[in-house]
Amino acid sequence: MNRMRKSAWATVAMAASLTMLVAGCGGTNTTGNGGAGGNNAAGNATGTTGQAVDGGTLTMAQGTKYNDELIPDMDSSLYTANVVSYAFDPLLTVDKDLNFVPDIIQKWTWSADKKTITMDINPNAK
Repeated sequence: MNRMRKSAWATVAMAASLTMLVAGCGGTNTTGNGGAGGNNAAGNATGTTGQAVDGGTLTMAQGTKYNDELIPDMDSSLYTANVVSYAFDPLLTVDKDLNFVPDIIQKWTWSADKKTITMDINPNAK
């Protein structure tokens, strides 16, 4: 009897797994045009090539807990880091060879005593 129960549970588990696999691979398109633009399910305008549209809306999921605070200069949580990275441009970035590359600033220079750095901001930066 115990062997039959194990076999039945294994069959149920396999059927449930296959059902989830098939459901995950299928689905319907809610835009009605192959996902190539128009208005999506949330009513936001998208480009006909799937590209970003000026004035469009970006909706993204946040995998970390929101803890009711967004103080960029005082909070070191992953949530704040993610939000800040989308909200602000950095002064410098780092390339694949770990070299600093100007972003908002055009150039930077160190003082002779190496205690002060002077950064010239790009006049076209917004």
